Amino acid sequence: MANAWDGDQVFIDLYTSKVYGCPGSYGGDYAFHAWAYDFYLAVRGAGPAAAPTITALNPNTGPANTDVTVEITGTGFDSGASVMVGATQLSPVATPTPTDLSVLIPAADIAAAGPVQVSVKNSDGQTSGSATFTAT
Repeated sequence: MANAWDGDQVFIDLYTSKVYGCPGSYGGDYAFHAWAYDFYLAVRGAGPAAAPTITALNPNTGPANTDVTVEITGTGFDSGASVMVGATQLSPVATPTPTDLSVLIPAADIAAAGPVQVSVKNSDGQTSGSATFTAT
């Protein structure tokens, strides 16, 4: 059975080898090494996106048993993000931006006074930490 392809090892082999037709590619040609490193990063990819974060809810309180629209500010929201209010998954009222989204919390989800946890879940499944909305 053949070995699995190892992109990191391929980069090391390329970086330390003589590439014919590329003068000075072995032993310190800056242009070649810069190109090789850029190529390596492009092939390797940037890795998974960071999980979303919540920095603020506005408002963070509202009357119980009443529909409330809440603006969520943070980072890393993707266009397919949804909002978890307690155990209920809600869709934003408009397409989220990377730092802002709004959601309508239905009265049924805040029927009684007290805190409810709010988090953002991106389309890749990554979820933010929670912020507290308090129904009064």
